[in-house]
Amino acid sequence: MGSSVVRSAGTSGSGLSIIVLAVLTGTVGTAQSQSTAGMPAPPGADSTNAARTAKLIVYRKTSILGATTHWPVFANLNYLGHFHNSDFASVEVPEGTAILSADEIHPGFNSNSFLPNLQTSGTPCDGFDWRHVGSADPVEVAQCNEELIKAYAAILAVAHAIHPSQVPVFRVPTAPAYFGALKKTATPTERLRNWDLAQKQARYQELQSALGAALYLGVQKILDGVETKRYIAAHPDLKDQMRLCGTLGSSLDHCYDQLRNALKLMNPPTAALLRVSVIAGNSYYVRISIGISQCNAHHDAKTTECIPDLRLVDAAVGAKETSKLHPVKY
Repeated sequence: MGSSVVRSAGTSGSGLSIIVLAVLTGTVGTAQSQSTAGMPAPPGADSTNAARTAKLIVYRKTSILGATTHWPVFANLNYLGHFHNSDFASVEVPEGTAILSADEIHPGFNSNSFLPNLQTSGTPCDGFDWRHVGSADPVEVAQCNEELIKAYAAILAVAHAIHPSQVPVFRVPTAPAYFGALKKTATPTERLRNWDLAQKQARYQELQSALGAALYLGVQKILDGVETKRYIAAHPDLKDQMRLCGTLGSSLDHCYDQLRNALKLMNPPTAALLRVSVIAGNSYYVRISIGISQCNAHHDAKTTECIPDLRLVDAAVGAKETSKLHPVKY
């Protein structure tokens, strides 16, 4: 049983200014990737026929290596969960090519829940199902994403105003090209195809860089300070821009964290990618693991970031390895 695998390293480290400015200038290129020959698509398979489905079982075995590391994983743009040791998830996918993606996470991130807790009432994100972005109405996805980016940019503007040397100016980036196409697509399959093309482009990688750990760690410290509260009190115009945050104040750092999660759910990260050709009625097991070569010390020298490896394994092996695991949490 074969597969086609593409993995790309995410952007992190000391190049903070370059990362943020890249969103403005479009200077970040697509991440390098490598692929291997994979199993051909089933003859005559119609991936738009949702009634013909296969089962994907994604899991992570118990391991001392990377035990404190955890990753959000997506299948066809839908969020499966945050995988720790001994976690697994099972999902039905249409016959054809299924795409799994995962983010790089370092141990310092709060993993209690990746699902955002935002004040969405009266916004385009009201009632949005964060777990099933890939199956949601494309127009609603695009409108909610625009609202999220507006609030995210406003929060970074506050951080820049307080510490301009640490956080460069950030303006609302041009939406990735696939958002425009989403408004015209009719099925989740078409949307997945558009996303797969778009995620290879520079603008999508730039957005991922702006959501990366290098920016996150610096901004969190700024937003938690007294100066932030004073700045917000002096700028009432921020209320509309950051309405997703609700009452602004000491919780702004928390809202920043929630917005970042929401944007990752809307724009699944591509630190690791796996494409699997699936045939209806069959089950496919995908193991998540890490190797020492996939981990790098963060620029603050206190944390380590690891890129997960997504690998298709033999069904008999997968069934045995998942027999004693527990369902992943969201």
